[in-house]
Amino acid sequence: MGYVPEPMSSFEGIQKLESGSTLTLNAEALRQRKVPVAQRYWEPASLVRARSDSDPSQLEEVLRRAVASRLVSDVPLGAFLSGGVDSTLVTALMKQLAGTVRTFTIGFDESPMSEVRHASEVARYLGTSHEELILTPEHAADLVPQVVAAYDEPFADASAVPTWLVSQLAARDVKVVLSGDGADENFGGYTRYALNARIWRLRRYFPGAFRWLLGKVSASMLTGPTASRASSIAWSLLSDDVVEYTRRRTSFFLNPALLLPGVQEIMPQRLQLVSQTESVVRSMMLADMVTYLPDDILTKVDRASMAHGLEVRSPFIDDDVVEFAWGFLQERSLGRTPESACSREYLYRLSPHANWWIVPRRDSASVEQWLRGE
Repeated sequence: MGYVPEPMSSFEGIQKLESGSTLTLNAEALRQRKVPVAQRYWEPASLVRARSDSDPSQLEEVLRRAVASRLVSDVPLGAFLSGGVDSTLVTALMKQLAGTVRTFTIGFDESPMSEVRHASEVARYLGTSHEELILTPEHAADLVPQVVAAYDEPFADASAVPTWLVSQLAARDVKVVLSGDGADENFGGYTRYALNARIWRLRRYFPGAFRWLLGKVSASMLTGPTASRASSIAWSLLSDDVVEYTRRRTSFFLNPALLLPGVQEIMPQRLQLVSQTESVVRSMMLADMVTYLPDDILTKVDRASMAHGLEVRSPFIDDDVVEFAWGFLQERSLGRTPESACSREYLYRLSPHANWWIVPRRDSASVEQWLRGE
């Protein structure tokens, strides 16, 4: 998993307040030592019931409102810019609405396809005041103690290091930044969604015995991450329903017994939500919405940014944007495009002459290799 899922924490007797919940304290209850009960104000199940009449042509207006509402501030604002579709959309709208925009990017000196190069081109095209910083192996190693201390509990996402650094960079000039977080989960942008849609369709052509044998052979003949991925895919194909398949494909642990007792109870409860849809892609998106997004992505950004007194606002997790995205996706066959076609079409309308098909490589793999001493 790589993170401590809500509502668990690393501290005995302490729980996190789950996303989409409120907790009300009153003096009388505290004097009587009554434990307050959290109340949910948003249920992820509402995504399954999202209306199916979202008009793609309305994406501009929905996103514009979400960005505009996050520009209300009495302190300087900026944006995290990777040069990908999501952060570029947010930055382009900020530029239209606010005029002057400061953007910030972290890159890797050893990567010929580093995000920093494409981000610089995007910043120049949009006309932002752009700052970038190159992360080296030595710098990454030096940052680890600070990052570990800020996260308070075990957290195994290597991109926490560059997130820490870009937050530090931005905090020198602004107090609030907008980001593109949440777009992939809501608009089906991860390439694994497309991959798993194809895998699920292929499973019906192979009997269970063959799939089991494939997993054994791949694990014995291959080494390293390739063997692990191949074995995971083959093992997942033994699943006969969407819930089980999603659990196996969204977990680092093929054997649930390896997880702590509390986690063994929490994760099945969360993933049971996916039983309400028959689409593998939608089920994986739902799983990410209730696990990976709040427990990894948003936690990573929040801890890194707040350690530097920086507030990060994400238009793509605005209520109206989320509802629009899931309503739009109801009408389409998901998993056939690696990036959100809806977002790309809108980006072309904003800047028709720019080359938006260059997708920056995710550079967290470089940090993982550095931390392993490779």
